Amino acid sequence: MVFVAAPGVDLGPAHAWCAAHPRSCVVEAADAATSELRRAGLAATTAEWVAFPRVDDRYGSDALAAVSSFIAAASEELPVIGLNVVRANEYGELRDTHPSRYRFTGGTRTVDLRDEPSALQTHLPSAFLRRSAVVDQVDWMPVPVSASDDALLLARTSSASDAPLVGLLAEAQFIERVRPLADEEFVRFRAEARSYLHRVAAVRALVDTDAVAEWLGWAAVHELTGILRHERATPRKATALDDDQKAQVVADAVAVMRAVGPGVAAEYAASFVSDELRAVLAGWAGVSGPQEPRWTRVDARTGHALVRYFFEGETPGEHFRDRRGRALPIVAAKTRTVDFFAQTLVRERLVWVESEPSVAILQGQEHTRPPAPPRPRGPITSAPGVRARLRAARRSWLSRASAVRVISRVPLATRRYQQAWVFMDRANLAGDNAEHLYRWVRRHRPEINAWFVLRQDSPDWRRLAAEGFRLVAYGTVEHQLLLHAAVEYLSSHAGVDVFRPRGDRLIARDPRWRFTFLQHGVIHNDLSIWLNNQRLDLFVTSTNDEYAAIAGDDTPYAFTSREVVLTGMPRHDELRRLSVERPWDERSGILIAPTWRNSLFLPAARPGEPRMPHPDFATSEYVTAIAALLGDERLREAAESMGGEIVFLPHPNIGAHFPAELIPPHVRMTSYARENVQQLLTSSRVFVTDYSSVAFDAAYADTAVVYFQFDAGSIFGSNHTLHEGYFDFERDGFGAVATTLDSAVDALVSAFSDREATELYRARAQRTYAFWDDGACERIVRALSRG
Repeated sequence: MVFVAAPGVDLGPAHAWCAAHPRSCVVEAADAATSELRRAGLAATTAEWVAFPRVDDRYGSDALAAVSSFIAAASEELPVIGLNVVRANEYGELRDTHPSRYRFTGGTRTVDLRDEPSALQTHLPSAFLRRSAVVDQVDWMPVPVSASDDALLLARTSSASDAPLVGLLAEAQFIERVRPLADEEFVRFRAEARSYLHRVAAVRALVDTDAVAEWLGWAAVHELTGILRHERATPRKATALDDDQKAQVVADAVAVMRAVGPGVAAEYAASFVSDELRAVLAGWAGVSGPQEPRWTRVDARTGHALVRYFFEGETPGEHFRDRRGRALPIVAAKTRTVDFFAQTLVRERLVWVESEPSVAILQGQEHTRPPAPPRPRGPITSAPGVRARLRAARRSWLSRASAVRVISRVPLATRRYQQAWVFMDRANLAGDNAEHLYRWVRRHRPEINAWFVLRQDSPDWRRLAAEGFRLVAYGTVEHQLLLHAAVEYLSSHAGVDVFRPRGDRLIARDPRWRFTFLQHGVIHNDLSIWLNNQRLDLFVTSTNDEYAAIAGDDTPYAFTSREVVLTGMPRHDELRRLSVERPWDERSGILIAPTWRNSLFLPAARPGEPRMPHPDFATSEYVTAIAALLGDERLREAAESMGGEIVFLPHPNIGAHFPAELIPPHVRMTSYARENVQQLLTSSRVFVTDYSSVAFDAAYADTAVVYFQFDAGSIFGSNHTLHEGYFDFERDGFGAVATTLDSAVDALVSAFSDREATELYRARAQRTYAFWDDGACERIVRALSRG
């Protein structure tokens, strides 16, 4: 056994183990890149077969013995052996959900990829490779990129062999630990443009032959889908590439797919490929016109049906008919851009039809609605003891789910929740749009059966209970009963913790309720990657530009004018009232509230656990810049001249870690949990931020805004999770944009003391918002009443 470590890793335990096992050794690589670690390991061994497991993965019982027996009987031509991968989550639970598991349904065997391309081995840590076959690829292994090249290395190894054979060991398990979305290895990969350029060029070289074998086409598609999948996760997007480099990546990808052909793009099944990614691959392969439509959703209340399809070129003519041949009117529709690496080759149509059509006629071609497929279920692994451990871990939740199913059928138990409207902000915090709308509904529409959901240990629980809120504790049986009976669900947030508290996720049912996304703030960055994966029945917007960006044509959002409404946010009703009661010239404070930076934090050890700051957090550019602003004497003098205070409101991810010694005595640090942000905004003359959407609230409160963007060159790169949207701070912002401390302080002092200095931005705010009143709550409830 060879332990290979990156520079700086503590090798004491490995040396101790090797001292007791003479045939083992420790090697320290020159670089932390996975490719360099593997290169160093290969140089240190002369074994006939090698494997590259990661330190936190493990082999199942008797797996190595099974490998040894298989090798002894294997053909000398066999270059690669693959083990059956089982995934271990952060709690140690095992799931047989790896995309390659289907290859083992035929048992242990040797497969020729020319006959069965779907047997392709793409997972390197679970593979054993004949050393003589892989060592020839050492010079190709790139430095310093990540394990993203695993499948390429395996494909090159198989391609260089006399026969592309793969040994599949069904009984030999490899237990892989599930890793965080943005682990340190991928962070290194994402930071360098050459990582992407090399990888796509290498895929192109793989298929640079006169006749591409089908199995090699599968390998190429596997690599391209991996790259595209990263682009659909904001923390993984290729922000290090400039426009020319992005164009080069797409040009190489198109060349690959033209060589591979549309057949492989359609048939590839070595890993999950979404409809969107498959449409892009087909477009790159040369498929033109509309692709097969998907009947995706029917609104049970209205009968409206959503049909979606991808197309290349001009928007096709589209008509829809029911089973009797009657033409069906279109209720709403939009064209969505499908961008990868800032290039658009295919687009998507989303069409809401009056009722569910049986036939879609696209560009003169009929497409019949297919029968509904059975719902897939991932099998639990049959490894010894795994089922028992899973049953034990879930027993309490399954018991609760069973109880809810039974109790929900008892009218007396759920009577008070019938036709309920559920309101919720965060599980642990209120104070946002749901709280404001709930309060309006109870005051103006008492006939509505309204309930507010919140964790019982929330700091807001006691406050809302004292006000008379009808509270239900988040995650309890009562919460699940409420969700069973509810007809409307309104929240300022979206995601699984809102839609499904953990116990409720075990109840197999579709919700009766309609979900209204009230929003946490005005959307000005591109949040389409996240929001397109949420089921939002009603989507609240506040500004004309925001509405157009989400519901309009040729934007990345998958929502139409049927779902998106322009009403304003509920909390702006109260904000408007407070700002009128306290006009700008009666205010005296300065509020400083920057957002956070993803790059300042280490990946979470487990999903759901808090992320810890990097060791250099306190000396980072971010902390240094904010501390310098807080301590500037000119700010102190300005605030004191009006008898006001400087308030520092850090982002919740930052507050607990910002060094207390860097907060000057004249600055008061607070938090979103401790204070009413609307009161802070309407007591301040100036609001200072960097990129936060709270600036929209400040503008609505008639508070002057200054943007201190000290890291403007990197915020939309690998330093954070923001992706630029329609909003340009210079063109659309509500205040001066400063990139240096001096210019930020100059702008702040000017805005603080001279109202006329901000007239340009006040006029801009007036044009931005669709409404300047306290009627947002009423407009939202009216929109819901329209169905």
